Amino acid sequence: MATSVSSSSSITLGEESKYGSRSKAATISKRSNRPAPTMTGTPKATLLLLSLHGSFQTKALELFEGIHVKIGRQTSAKSAPSASNGFFDSKVLSRTHAEVWCERSKVYIRDVKSSNGTFINGIRLSPEGEESASVELHNGDQVEFGIDIMNEDGSVLYHKVASKVTINMASATSSNPPSDSSAREQGGANNHAGNVEYLQKRLAKPSSTLSDAASEHSQYDSDSSVIRSLHNKDGINLDQLVQKLQTELQKASETGGELKILKSTVGNVERCMSKENLSQMTARIADLNKQLQQSKTQATAYLEKNRHQDQAILSAQREHSKLLTTIRKLQSENTRLQQDIRTMHDLKENGSVHGDRPQVQSLTPDEKNHSHQDEENRKLRQCIQSLEEAKKVSTKSISLLEAIQIPSVQLIIAILIPIASILQYFVFR
Repeated sequence: MATSVSSSSSITLGEESKYGSRSKAATISKRSNRPAPTMTGTPKATLLLLSLHGSFQTKALELFEGIHVKIGRQTSAKSAPSASNGFFDSKVLSRTHAEVWCERSKVYIRDVKSSNGTFINGIRLSPEGEESASVELHNGDQVEFGIDIMNEDGSVLYHKVASKVTINMASATSSNPPSDSSAREQGGANNHAGNVEYLQKRLAKPSSTLSDAASEHSQYDSDSSVIRSLHNKDGINLDQLVQKLQTELQKASETGGELKILKSTVGNVERCMSKENLSQMTARIADLNKQLQQSKTQATAYLEKNRHQDQAILSAQREHSKLLTTIRKLQSENTRLQQDIRTMHDLKENGSVHGDRPQVQSLTPDEKNHSHQDEENRKLRQCIQSLEEAKKVSTKSISLLEAIQIPSVQLIIAILIPIASILQYFVFR
């Protein structure tokens, strides 16, 4: 159970800056004359948890008879960690991790179904998700809440909450002198006035800026052991006051870091948006647009060139097809010409050309075309005679292709082709 403190017993950095002309020593001396905060009872013991790794500030938990104090993870602003509660800013703790209480002048602890467990001197109290039995705590015990969470590279990602236990019983503090460890945490009753005077001197120093307050934050931490030694009504007020100041200083330090980051970001944006950079960016964009336009022009010219090449290829293919057709026709005419020459040669050898007309007429049964056939036969005989004369003139034998190359032969062939065509028409009619 926590002690109830009136709202007038705490200050903030805003109030301090607003009333900076007043000294803190005067404020503390004025508030020390106020009545002590109301309490529901006298604590039977004070449980001190000293951090072994410096991950949290020393906890001073006041234990009342039969009242369980929860140990767990911070979940909201109401459960913010402080020196007088059992909340920790640690991801390895469960929301409700463990409980401590005082019963018959003894301090007990138990795990309440936490995920990562509670360890006393290296021994886990219960398996995961199970509530443990009550275990008595003694001075010098090492209590660990949770376990270290490791990275893949073996480094520690989240540390466990490791602490050393110091128990101050109410009866023992009133009759027996404090031990060495308790003296460092509590101080002596004879040094009470000196502690108050020292605290007033520390708080009397003005802090005009957040940076000055942050620089003194570490010194306040070193003096926290002196502040926690005050167990009377004035000590409780000062403890609450310094805790509030430490919280505000920590927030101010975090805010200062965020402001530095924001200032650096704004500076980078201003440098990027300066006239010189904007002109350079504009020139760069214009250059890129020019290069893009040139690339488009080159691509268009290349496409046009390809189109002309495609058209030329198509024209060449058409001409090639025409030439192939012409060659086939010439080959066909050549074949027919060779057949006609062989036919005429056979007619000459058989004497059918120099014979009488009835043989020719026997080849053409149509009586109406007698006169025309006679004329054609006469022309044919003239061609044959020309061939014979050309053969006599030539002293060597020539091939058919060489004969075709002779101009006179070409003329004869040009005359014979239509004649042969007419003969074929009438013969095969």
